Amino acid sequence: MFAAMSFGNCGYAFPVACGAKVAAPDRPAIAYVGDGAWGISLNELLTCAREKIGVTVIVFNNGQWGAEKKNHVDFYSRRFQAVNLESPSWATVAKAFGCEGVTVDKLSDVGRALRASVQAQAEGKSTVIEMMVTQSWRPVPARCAVEAGTLPRQVPRLH
Repeated sequence: MFAAMSFGNCGYAFPVACGAKVAAPDRPAIAYVGDGAWGISLNELLTCAREKIGVTVIVFNNGQWGAEKKNHVDFYSRRFQAVNLESPSWATVAKAFGCEGVTVDKLSDVGRALRASVQAQAEGKSTVIEMMVTQSWRPVPARCAVEAGTLPRQVPRLH
């Protein structure tokens, strides 16, 4: 699983997941991205479709640049500029690119969508799971979370 974890490297997770899948095609590759950063690397869906690189991308759609909005709270007295987003359905965009696309707006549907996406990876199909979340979700910069002891210094390996 790959995610930028608020280190400020927008657009990182999806291309890294693609590379990991090419390096280890028998292992699932899952990228977690926010809807703001997703716009930076979504073009690689075309590469995945063309080259049959099966990865899963979970796009947390909360209609905002969450990390940037947090900066506006911390450093700019909540004077928000260009942090709210009006995006198309990322699941629909994925389908237009030749990939699978699923919109999840109920917690009970997450497991089913994730299992289906991992199964599609075995067939060389990429899937975008668009998770509809509220704007109340606030990212915490990972550096602060590590220092506070709320985020592990090393990500545990899943079996």
